[in-house]
Parts: sequence; structure tokens; C-alpha cells
Amino acid sequence: MSPLVKTVLLASLAALIAAGVRFGVTSARATETEQALADLSSRLDELGPLVTAVEELRQARHTVEMKTEVVRELRNQPSVPGRLLGQLLAAPPSGVTVEEVSARGSKLEVSGRAESLDRVGRWLQELQSRDGLEGLDLEGFEVPRRGKQKWGEFTLTGRLPVRAEGPEPSEPEP
Repeated sequence: MSPLVKTVLLASLAALIAAGVRFGVTSARATETEQALADLSSRLDELGPLVTAVEELRQARHTVEMKTEVVRELRNQPSVPGRLLGQLLAAPPSGVTVEEVSARGSKLEVSGRAESLDRVGRWLQELQSRDGLEGLDLEGFEVPRRGKQKWGEFTLTGRLPVRAEGPEPSEPEP
């Protein structure tokens, strides 16, 4: 064999060895990378349920915050019956004394004493002009026949609004 052919063969062999070594290193790195990916994938599988639980907790927290806001708003706004009862008890005119206010379901009854039927009538007109008390009527007025008491006893009756204020509820579709 000629020295030139020997040189070419040795150079080719050296190139093949170098390529094989590089391939071995690359192959080893590929194996390491595959193992790292497998490890990460198994960790991700372990973390999956935890991520789901965290998301569910976030949704539950959001729901609680929304409900808390509704409760806070309701506390700041008295209910319709509570507001109406507050209007009844807020400073009746002079000559009129409220002794009892009762509400059973939507039925409202107010009883008390007044110097005259006229004073009860004027107070009733004032109450009827307020929102929600339009249905209030004078049920009776009696002046006691005995004793020194000159004030008459009155009873007002009416109905409280049953539904809360706000938009009309929509009818369910058949």
C-alpha cells in the first residue's frame, strides 16, 4: 500500500473515530435529557391534583367574596319591611302615640292613642304618601267613655310588600 493511501485511510479512520465519539457523547446527552424529561413529567403528574385543588380554592374564595359583598350591601340597606317600620316609628306627629307595631307575614297592624281622629287622619295621609305604605288604612278609632282619659285608641292596618325591591323577576320559560 502506498504511503498516500495509508495516510488517507488513517485520516478517514480518525474522522470516523471522532464522529463516533461525538455520537456517543450526543447519545449520552440525549439519554440524560430523556431521563430529565421523564422526571419532570412524573413531578408534573404529582403536582396536577395540587394545581386543581388550588384552582378550586381560588374559585371558592371568589364565591365567598361575592357573597360577603352581598351581605355587606344588605346590612347597609334595611329591608323593605324594616324600612317601612322605621318610617312608622320615626317621630309620629304631636298628639299621636304609637304603642304597638306588629307584622305577621305581610299583614301590618299599628295601634296607639291620639288626641283626635283628625290627628290620626293627617298622620295616615302622611304615611300613605311614603313609598311602600300606600295600602295603610284606619281600621278603627274609639274614644273611651269612662275615666279621665280623653285620647282615643286607633288601629291602622295594611300589607307590607312581599317581594324585595329590584327588577321584576322573569317568568320561567315553559
